[in-house]
Amino acid sequence: MPMTDSRLRLQYLDALRGWAIFMMVWVHSTWLLLGANECYLQLFGELYVMPLFFTVSGWLRGRHRRRQALLWRRWIKMLACLAAGSIGFAVCFGMPLHLMFTDCYYYWFFTALLLCEMIYELCAALSPRILPEHFRTPFYAAASIGIAIVCGLIYRRYGMNTGGIPWYDMTLYLPFYALGILMQRYGRLGQLLTSLPAAIAGFLVLALAIVTWQQPPSLPAYIGSLGGVAVSWYVMRLFEGRLRLLAWTGRHSLGIFLLSYFVLRGLEPVGMLVPRSWVDSPLQIISAFIAALMLTPFMGLVAQGASRASSLLINLCKKNILTI
Repeated sequence: MPMTDSRLRLQYLDALRGWAIFMMVWVHSTWLLLGANECYLQLFGELYVMPLFFTVSGWLRGRHRRRQALLWRRWIKMLACLAAGSIGFAVCFGMPLHLMFTDCYYYWFFTALLLCEMIYELCAALSPRILPEHFRTPFYAAASIGIAIVCGLIYRRYGMNTGGIPWYDMTLYLPFYALGILMQRYGRLGQLLTSLPAAIAGFLVLALAIVTWQQPPSLPAYIGSLGGVAVSWYVMRLFEGRLRLLAWTGRHSLGIFLLSYFVLRGLEPVGMLVPRSWVDSPLQIISAFIAALMLTPFMGLVAQGASRASSLLINLCKKNILTI
């Protein structure tokens, strides 16, 4: 049975998230698994991987509004992932818990995604009361940029993760979440940003930003990240319908992120067997890529199994409550 346009569209968006999560595992493998002193992919992750993921998340969020009950369930799920990941990692690897929200804020991803969704919902709830319909999305975009600027000011004054809020990360990823909303709401804007000329220009500006070491939050860094979104979106849309493995990975992206730190850190003794002359040179990129290629599907299968088991458990609890 041929796939409909709607299913194809969702598949390439899931594939974009799957690609971003695979890239994340690749980046993290260099220092968590291989124990590298210098991560050659760190800036690549900041400029390309996470902005892409947050843009896709924003696009999917703007596609339809969730019912309030489902929204609260999703937020509770993200808070549970944040707590389980942070507490579990601290206990398993003997780290002080407070470091998991400051210097070693590994699970900031869940906090940032939760905050992005909450800001969107707040704007969506307020704007109908004060603005005509055609001004509501621009209002949200302007509010997101304003909040990102405030986050940047707090980061410069108080530090990256003061109070358990990833101020530094929000300065970059909140605007790209808003970009995803805009791309979904304004189809022509999305088509323009993901066209072939935009993809070619995007590849060049992303490469230039990485080579010249443009760190966020700076205008060249934002432009480089936008270029990464453009080229990735174009390529994935070009191959839509042939991205089932990446799409499957994208559907389990939250679970893979949650598991990745445990798996990579747990396998560190194996990673230390790789010659140090490789790890402390650009060859670590190849070693980490091979590790990510093997470990990402494994973590996806574990995440899928855990998701199914939790669903069965929840349904069983509901049935027992109803029979009481």
